[in-house]
Amino acid sequence: MENLNTIRKIDELGRIVLPNDLMQAMGWAIRDSILITFSKQDEAVTMKLHEKAPEPKCDLCKEGKPKVTMNNIGVCEGCIERFKAM
Repeated sequence: MENLNTIRKIDELGRIVLPNDLMQAMGWAIRDSILITFSKQDEAVTMKLHEKAPEPKCDLCKEGKPKVTMNNIGVCEGCIERFKAM
């Protein structure tokens, strides 16, 4: 992969907007948490994905995405249909 270089200005609130092509290359999405580290020795800033939240899974079958949550138990559409068939 070739290096991606860009210059961005820091706004009045200390923010930098990351280009979409950089975010896509890194596999980052809006609202992801990014760990920013500054090395005094190298005078370098590094950024990496902090913790990508795993996709929620059905607490019964551990496969589908929960459609309904009751008492902190997520149940997917497939399990709901299996319950209806009982």
